[in-house]
Amino acid sequence: MEPISDASAGKSASVAQRNSANRGLIPLEEIGTAECRSWRKRITQYLGEFRPAIEKRYQYLASTEDYVTANQWLAKTIERMDLGQTGLKLDSPMEAVRDYAKAKARGVNGHLN
Repeated sequence: MEPISDASAGKSASVAQRNSANRGLIPLEEIGTAECRSWRKRITQYLGEFRPAIEKRYQYLASTEDYVTANQWLAKTIERMDLGQTGLKLDSPMEAVRDYAKAKARGVNGHLN
């Protein structure tokens, strides 16, 4: 049999690969202890557009390694998403970031005068 070379075959193959990759993964709601699931839910509820990708990576790590490794990865990832000690996150609305920057600039200018 000859391989199919048109673009639609490539799309079908990638869907099949994704479906195959998802098999064998532990369902997210079954990973870790009850306390772990509660902690993860509290953290991930604020991830906005990043949530699906982060949860999928967490699920992969928990399935291929263990949930402790996945928890450590999640904690480090969330820490990296904080914008310093501003209370802002990587996916905060641009208006909130601008407002913070303006307030910070006013504070710096006040100290220079």
